[in-house]
Amino acid sequence: MNILFVLKSLNIGGLEVVTAVLANKFVQEGHNVSVFAFETLSGKLIERFSEKIKYKIGYGFKNNKENIIALRDIIIEENIHVIINQWGLPLIPINVIKSAKKGKNIKVISVYHNDPLKNGRVQNVDKEIALTKNIPKRIFLSFKRYCYRCITGYSMRYIYYHSDVFEVLSPSYIEHFKRFTKLRNVKKLVVQTNPVTLSSEGYTYNHLLKKKEIVYVGRLDYTQKRVYRVIDTWGLIENQFPDWSLRIIGDGAERENIYQKAKDLGVKRISFEGYQQPRPYYEHASILILTSDYEGFPLVLAECMSFGVVPVVYGSYPAVYDIIEDGKDGAIIEKNSNGFNAAVMAERLACLMRDDIIRNKMALSAISKSRVFSIENIYRQWVSILEKS
Repeated sequence: MNILFVLKSLNIGGLEVVTAVLANKFVQEGHNVSVFAFETLSGKLIERFSEKIKYKIGYGFKNNKENIIALRDIIIEENIHVIINQWGLPLIPINVIKSAKKGKNIKVISVYHNDPLKNGRVQNVDKEIALTKNIPKRIFLSFKRYCYRCITGYSMRYIYYHSDVFEVLSPSYIEHFKRFTKLRNVKKLVVQTNPVTLSSEGYTYNHLLKKKEIVYVGRLDYTQKRVYRVIDTWGLIENQFPDWSLRIIGDGAERENIYQKAKDLGVKRISFEGYQQPRPYYEHASILILTSDYEGFPLVLAECMSFGVVPVVYGSYPAVYDIIEDGKDGAIIEKNSNGFNAAVMAERLACLMRDDIIRNKMALSAISKSRVFSIENIYRQWVSILEKS
């Protein structure tokens, strides 16, 4: 089968890395794979592609004649059968695809890599509303939020109508999609999770080699990741566990604020590693902490679990329950009306940190669960979707 992935850019990000892993697996299984990206940015993703994958760069993230011609050229040159649109929002990719494939019998699969109810623009407005007490400004922001919500809902409906298949990452997102788009008949909607993108090949779990380390792996941002919560939690338990430490792996816009918060709290055994390949940290860490306000399907959980790292997470998004069984292969701090509670998170962490036997047992269960998200399993699911579409 001749498959074309459509991306916004060839930059390194979760969605893009998932694409590279899937594309390479399709090639390995004998498919012909191409990639079209609207722009390059860093272009580092190219290094992760199999040499058999052909790629083409467009003319910026725009719905213009140049991009339509460039995309149509690769469609014709490679005799494409299926286009996988990895940008289930916004409208630009689907409109370019729609124009470029005119007259061609090509199936289009669009993928939304987040919770349909948790759009970034809407979340940013929610943040602004929470930070202001000015009544007129709150009214204006509420109206702005309503407009964003309507526009985004319309866009998602439009993309659904112009795709042969629309994928979401979790069974729980089916109802979220219906609520957000106000669609009742969603026959084209399917659930397809992402594969683990970090190979654990060659790794053998040995609890004796695990260090007393907690890790956070991900972007340092406010709106989604809320990394300051990690620092708050660590500040509550650091003195109780003098032989444990916390490592922050990642970078982002909140870096300086997070540094300052750690300094203000006076925490000592914390290190900021910046952007790093996480495998060496997973091999030695015992626990991973994640305190995001929302996620789509965080691969960091399945990835850390494949190395016997026990995840302790804030249950603020439904997909986490697809990955973790609370108390068996990880710990989920339930979300309630009072929001995130650092003391509750700290207590769950402390229970694991105190008990080597339970932690080891959960680590083994986590390794077993992670296999559900192996590239082999996810590839078979994709083949089933491609054969039906």
